[in-house]
Amino acid sequence: MPLVMRMLPLLVLTVSAWGTTYYVGGGGSDANSGLSESAAFQTIQTAANKTLPGDVVYVMNGVYTTCTGCVVLDITRSGTANAWITYQAYPGHRPLISAGAAWNAILIHGGAAYVAIKGFHLQGNLPNVTLAQCTAEALEALANPDPACNGNGITIDGSQDGANKPHHILISGNEVYDFPGGGIGTAQADYVVVEDNFVHENAWYSQYGNSGISLWESWNYDNGPAPHSIIRRNRVFDNRSLVPWMVTGQLTDGDGIIIDTSRNNQSGSDNIGAYQGGFLVENNLSVNNGGAGLLTYQSDNVTFLNNTVYGNGLVVKYADIFVNQSGSVNVWNNVVESAATGTAVNVYGSTNVQFDYNVYWNGPVNGTAGPHDLTADPQFNVPGTDPSSSDFHTLESSPAARSGNLSVAPPDDLEGLTRPQQPGTVNRGAYESAISGSVTFPASGVVNAASLLGGGVSPGEAVIISGSGFGGVGVARARDVSGGYLPVEVGATRVYFDNIAAPMISSVNQRVSAVAPFEISAPTTQVQVEYAGLRSQPVAVPVTTSAPGIYCVAGGAGRAASTNVHADRPFAHDNMERPTPPGGYITFFITGDGATAAPWADGLVPVAPSFPIPAAPVLVQIGGIPSDCSGNWARLVYPGVTQGNACVPADAPAGNAVPLQVNVGSVPAQNGVTVHIGTSGLPRARATPADTR
Repeated sequence: MPLVMRMLPLLVLTVSAWGTTYYVGGGGSDANSGLSESAAFQTIQTAANKTLPGDVVYVMNGVYTTCTGCVVLDITRSGTANAWITYQAYPGHRPLISAGAAWNAILIHGGAAYVAIKGFHLQGNLPNVTLAQCTAEALEALANPDPACNGNGITIDGSQDGANKPHHILISGNEVYDFPGGGIGTAQADYVVVEDNFVHENAWYSQYGNSGISLWESWNYDNGPAPHSIIRRNRVFDNRSLVPWMVTGQLTDGDGIIIDTSRNNQSGSDNIGAYQGGFLVENNLSVNNGGAGLLTYQSDNVTFLNNTVYGNGLVVKYADIFVNQSGSVNVWNNVVESAATGTAVNVYGSTNVQFDYNVYWNGPVNGTAGPHDLTADPQFNVPGTDPSSSDFHTLESSPAARSGNLSVAPPDDLEGLTRPQQPGTVNRGAYESAISGSVTFPASGVVNAASLLGGGVSPGEAVIISGSGFGGVGVARARDVSGGYLPVEVGATRVYFDNIAAPMISSVNQRVSAVAPFEISAPTTQVQVEYAGLRSQPVAVPVTTSAPGIYCVAGGAGRAASTNVHADRPFAHDNMERPTPPGGYITFFITGDGATAAPWADGLVPVAPSFPIPAAPVLVQIGGIPSDCSGNWARLVYPGVTQGNACVPADAPAGNAVPLQVNVGSVPAQNGVTVHIGTSGLPRARATPADTR
């Protein structure tokens, strides 16, 4: 199935429609204007100090650090309901906030509202301290604690703000790890959404009894309908508390996710009244934490829905799901497998707790099970504690598959897959797809979309996958490019590389076309195809730096899909009537040229002038003669499609099938590709990407 190429004029970035767009880069300067990539600020704080409602702050690659006891990003400015302030990783970039011995990597306080934090990598100080050091510090320095042992990742704190506290905060798509204190935490805030984050290895050494994700003493901004506070689609691994809590001298918490003390009636609590906003905790994966996987303590109106919880309570022996002194708690559609000596569920001192449609395994349930709860092996595909190798999708034969309560299920799952995938049924747990032997393909079925050759895949390469059990009868093509990105689902079909959803091009019976994510790396990538909620087992495919293929009219080999640029009209398809003469330029298209010189986001559709350059040189020969004109160039013009322009050498042979040879670095594209070369003609001009739309 030849790849369908369409050039679409789309925006590269979401530039603010309401305010100013600022740029921050590791090589920038705070003396710059910050108004373009080339005039970026050096520090995120400089941009934050200028923000107004509707502003967007794009942060490019770099390592952003701070001083001991300080804060890397201190946010006190607010957006409005119609004009949020957004701090976001620049598309394709992975900026790192390395907090060191800071108290907080990001602190949102001072009544800041309508603020979004998206796509950052935040690393704490855990590698630089030891358990012995921080235990001693906790015993000796209660009056003056050391941030090196207690620093947090993202903190939203209204405890010092009087009546004007933070509200309407979005924390989305971040990786938060290695903080000796909490990962993501709130204190006295409302309308907080924590979604799509990867939170791991936090809270180990703090004296404050922190956790991975914690909402503490929530505050009522208004009395709007519940839920106000939402924790969804997060992966939460290996958070634990190993230093005694300063209040009791005992180990506590280190939970994956905790809803904490929202009745606000403990000794020392501020007089802010019991929280009425309600909590929704859904589609999370909570694994191998020292405390509970999911915990509610002295809080009301909490729903735990479609979560997958595995092997928690490793330090303080809390249950995987712990309902502690809380009220009006719903525990629905979850899948829970305890550690060998653990407890699946524990209800203590709580009222109006409802369980139903859950699956429990490997530990007791200390509570009243619901009428549709099951005690059975959930049949995880690859259970384990390593987030890089474990897989908590259930098998198709699992008792959790297609047996949940559709009427209460979320509209999507942990991976953003729409629920339900099968009419009238829904899975229990965080994943709507299940591993099925009916969806299969061999490694040899993964081929370059241009050359139709297999053997390996490179970052950013368009591929075709052939197998069985996927794709509908009619061709489904990527049409929704909302925001300038290809979708990750076409015709109920998805493709995953190392659990990263790939940008999709098309799907048809037994064949699918997608673009390999730029994040894949050697030696292999694990590829899976998913159709209508059934996913194949992973198939290992070698990863190469480049695996170039030239797009041809008939696919594979033969006449290249090329154009000629003429002086008397913008361009013409290469054909016998108008062959390109020596000195003219041929425009051709390739895929598999590998990484771009500057980072580029998966599936982002370029538009002038931002056409990324391949990291490796693209070298062209026509008729065996090198094309080395100064006007030659190659640019990514569409996901999985790089346009090349090359002049015809003066001594190139003429003919209807002159060989076109393309190398990316030292790696050649397929043989047998030809172009039409003439002996004379009108003066030629070079093509630009705009000429080929």
